[in-house]
Amino acid sequence: AVVDGSLLVGSSNGSLYRVDRVSGATQWSTRLLAQTNFSGITSSPKVSFDRVYVGTFNESGGPGEVVSLWLSNGTVAWRHATESIHYSSPAIVNGTLFIGVMGRYNTTSQITFDAPYGVLALSSSTGAERWFFPTGGPVAASPVVTDSRVFVPSEDGSVYALGRDNGTEIWRAAVDAGVSSPAFHGSTLYVGTGALGREGRLIALDAATGNQRWDRNATGPVQASVAYADGKVFFSTNTARGTVHALNAADGALVWMNTGLPYDYMLSSPVVSNGTLYVAGDNGHVVAFRSSRLAAVPRFTLAAPAELERGAVGDILIGLGPATGLMRNVTLTVTFTGLDLIGAMPPEDQRNGTSHTWRIVQMEYTQELNFTLRVQPPPSGAGVATVVARLAFVDNDGSPCDCPTLSRTISIVTPPAQDPSILIVVVAVLAGVAIFSAAVILVWRQRRGTK
Repeated sequence: AVVDGSLLVGSSNGSLYRVDRVSGATQWSTRLLAQTNFSGITSSPKVSFDRVYVGTFNESGGPGEVVSLWLSNGTVAWRHATESIHYSSPAIVNGTLFIGVMGRYNTTSQITFDAPYGVLALSSSTGAERWFFPTGGPVAASPVVTDSRVFVPSEDGSVYALGRDNGTEIWRAAVDAGVSSPAFHGSTLYVGTGALGREGRLIALDAATGNQRWDRNATGPVQASVAYADGKVFFSTNTARGTVHALNAADGALVWMNTGLPYDYMLSSPVVSNGTLYVAGDNGHVVAFRSSRLAAVPRFTLAAPAELERGAVGDILIGLGPATGLMRNVTLTVTFTGLDLIGAMPPEDQRNGTSHTWRIVQMEYTQELNFTLRVQPPPSGAGVATVVARLAFVDNDGSPCDCPTLSRTISIVTPPAQDPSILIVVVAVLAGVAIFSAAVILVWRQRRGTK
């Protein structure tokens, strides 16, 4: 964890350290495990206000703990005994700490954990237990917490959605879940699955119901955390040919994948910062990925009728959105020649003569705007009209877009003048029909009266 110019990190000797970010000098260290064997502290620390929170893994087979320390000097504020906390990191929301419990380490098998395991909720100020939800297998993943729910995968193969206040089960989804911590964006939960030696998957679930929205095969088990950024989902695979994937968050389509050299396992969680993706592997390398082009590439379309009659109305249709990336400070300008704009949806932000402008603060990858511009040719003028649409925006890193200009030409036709003689004939015919109909009705009534 990075805080106030320092780093907080747990070590294999069972201590938690705070070190200076620039020099690496130790500011304080606190021993939390009296005896360690091979792992020590594997839970990542979480900082909230003036406290640090971390879980401990008891390799001797005894209980572990959730520990709260004072950030300033590393002294222990409280300790809560539980089963071992392995890879799960605390999440803290509104004074409550949520963490996954791995269970009690089985020293006989040396690869399994025994119950109880599940999700634990504690008071972040006192460490008092608020609720515990038992799962069917160890929980190594870190919980995702929203306004009302806690989401967590378990090694029993399920993802659980629990009530944040009381830990009651809302839904569970059997998706072969494992140890990967999920990512959450909008209304979708992105979950990585798979165990060592097996194929993994990345699955998108509806956060409200647990229903599956899409899933995609991975090149190996997904055991590190999943990350969401810029309309994409990023994850790596923990296999001998570890691979980094980027998927379209909306439908799971592959955006890109990269197998770093030399090949090796990847249990590192990807991190996105300022348009760059960072990931580490067992090959001893940290790799940074960044697109060589603008991250934001627009979808920009313009449709118009081939011709319009004077006095008639027609619609100009414009589609706009990022095909990839994030578009900021978006400006759409549409200029008409030989046409009058009589209505627009959405309405323009600015009008300057025949030029009309719309402004959007930001558009993400999954967003799209459709503009309908209703136009009408003036009573007189040239026989050709034009529509020109110009787009401008800046990319994630502030680079301006070299955007295309779209234009369409519309033929303006004048309807033929109406011949008065034709109108006279039509009126005469209609009058004759009316007179004939009246005569028929009169005769019919007279015959009925005679009978």
